[in-house]
Amino acid sequence: VGSDGVTYSYSYYHVVKSTYYDIEGLTYLGYNADESVVAVDMDYIPLGTKMYLKNDQFDFGVRTAADTGSMIEAWEVDIWLDDSNPQKAAFAQLGYVKDMVIYYLD
Repeated sequence: VGSDGVTYSYSYYHVVKSTYYDIEGLTYLGYNADESVVAVDMDYIPLGTKMYLKNDQFDFGVRTAADTGSMIEAWEVDIWLDDSNPQKAAFAQLGYVKDMVIYYLD
C-alpha cells in the first residue's frame, strides 16, 4: 500500500542505491523531467519500467524509468525531485541513500 492509499500489485522488488536530481528539460524517452520519472542504468533497469519507490524514511510513489545519466551505475536510481517536494531537503542532506526499495509494478 502506497502513501496515497492505493494497493499496488508488483512482480518483485530490488533494494538499490539512490540519489536525486532536479535538472529540467526532456528525459531520454522524451518525457518532461518531473516527479513522475527516475533515471537508471538501462543495462540493469529497462527504460519504461513502472516502479514504486520507498524505504523507511522516504516514499516517492510511482515513477517511470525514463532517463539515463553518466553517473548512474548498475542498480542505482536517480530520483527527480522538485524544489517544492517536502522530502527533498532531507534527501539532499543525506545525498545518497543505500536502501531504496523499487517495486516493479505489474
